[in-house]
Amino acid sequence: MVLDDDAECLDLARVALSTAGFKVDAFEGLKQFFDHLESGLPDALVLDRHFPGGSGEMLAARLRGLLGRERPPVVLWTADSRRDLEATLLTGLVNDMVIKGQQGTDTLVQRVVNLVGWEHMGKGMMLNAKGGFVLFRGERSRPLTGREIDFLLKLGMSGSGGVCRGAGRLMLLEPGDDRRNLALNRVVNRLMRKLPPALRAALVTVRGEGWRLDS
Repeated sequence: MVLDDDAECLDLARVALSTAGFKVDAFEGLKQFFDHLESGLPDALVLDRHFPGGSGEMLAARLRGLLGRERPPVVLWTADSRRDLEATLLTGLVNDMVIKGQQGTDTLVQRVVNLVGWEHMGKGMMLNAKGGFVLFRGERSRPLTGREIDFLLKLGMSGSGGVCRGAGRLMLLEPGDDRRNLALNRVVNRLMRKLPPALRAALVTVRGEGWRLDS
């Protein structure tokens, strides 16, 4: 979730985080922010430092009082580069900060990715290695095996080249599989059942070439 009363900055953050694979809910007003927060906690909060009716630090402190250890990590997204920002960070009220005009939205994205425990896999995919989840266009997979993650990583990093059928089958075979009788379609279908709809739709087969991610 992103809160910023500057519509241009709000849109910049929304587009950057959406492009990275996050589902982003962006708000200019505090009331709409809190109304949406009641429907469920996000993985991270990006808060402007100054907005009508409050500040990022005050809001972070209020949320800590309301949610305790359940409060999502907070990134302060601000044009204010005064020295007291460092003191704010040291208090632990916020987890990180990005200075508008001095640091770009790529820095904002990377700070959010670091805080929520995701890492880029290419092609708009991100991985939470601890949970074995893949995030694609804001949709999260069911837990994946190490071989399935390696297969998706190969697809994500291979550009338009994809993965040939033989290599794909070998990558997706799990210990205990009957290697002689388990066809490629069966091991791929086993993976597909775990993937979110957007990623299933993007995973396509090319006749004579194998599998690739459709951008």
